[in-house]
Amino acid sequence: MFNFVSMRRLTTTVLFLLYTLFAQASAEDTVLARLMRISNDTQRMNAYLDYADKVLIDNPKEVISLGKIFLQDARASGKLLHEAAADKMIAEGYDVIADYPRALQYFLEALRIHKELKEYRSQVTDLLGIARVYELTDDMPAQRKCIEEAMTISDQHADNERVRQKRPFVLDYLATVYKKEGRYDTAIKLYNDAIVLARKEGNKFQEMESLCNMAIALKSDKRYDESLATYNKAMALVEPSDEGYAESIISDNMAILFFEMGDLRQSELYALKAMTLQQKLHITEGLKDVYETLVKIYTKEKKYPEALDYSMKLTAIKDSILNGEKSQQIKQLQTKFDTEAKD
Repeated sequence: MFNFVSMRRLTTTVLFLLYTLFAQASAEDTVLARLMRISNDTQRMNAYLDYADKVLIDNPKEVISLGKIFLQDARASGKLLHEAAADKMIAEGYDVIADYPRALQYFLEALRIHKELKEYRSQVTDLLGIARVYELTDDMPAQRKCIEEAMTISDQHADNERVRQKRPFVLDYLATVYKKEGRYDTAIKLYNDAIVLARKEGNKFQEMESLCNMAIALKSDKRYDESLATYNKAMALVEPSDEGYAESIISDNMAILFFEMGDLRQSELYALKAMTLQQKLHITEGLKDVYETLVKIYTKEKKYPEALDYSMKLTAIKDSILNGEKSQQIKQLQTKFDTEAKD
């Protein structure tokens, strides 16, 4: 029954929501005022971009709003480079809330401007952002075309240090597309090229990432010994400052490899190692993979109590991931609705 207590609760809830919206709007106004007080155009642009990087994942709506103000500012001052930066900032905000048509629209506009200005590194970055949108919308031919165009620009302007630094990542991304298509020989060759370039550039993280990706391609192609050797090379590059993140991911993948090779003992050792690290680092998706591997190992070994234990843990973590995904989808839809209402 709706009574005075219910009315009071409803009123409190409404006031709280209004206060939250007001506080958020006030915070955005404060940030905007601080940014607009920066008189130097380049410094103001960099301040916009730095702030957007910090809040993009947690508050894409704010990034989109500020990006559109930044875009108006850039157009008013006639600075094309700033306009392209604003377009990219808005595109990334729409990407986070899964509004892919709008993300694509702003990425393409940024690319158009960067082509006009002959900003080659930025063209590569834009094309990779567009490729990501096509990947998320399952348009693999368009995705590959974008990455190949980025690769062409990287090759043509390899004398430009800033462009050259992007080449290992572009090669790795292109190789991953071929790996998904089952074209393992082509993928492995491209991964090798990425590894050589990353090593030449002194980019250990990219070298390690490409080694891991190549190891997966080799495993998929049933070249198990080569895959294992490649994982070991990647593990040798793990830095102490990584705090176990890379080690946990590589160990997880090695556990899967050993299981496919039929070495259950080594598979279990690496799975338990990965589990310990991932529990410490709260890597939920990784734990799901580890639990799946442990269920398979213990079932194969007929250790049914252990298999049941990890099966229950697997079910619990899948539910947790699913609930998190649903919450994220609701948040994305709400943000998308709010931004559309403003447009």
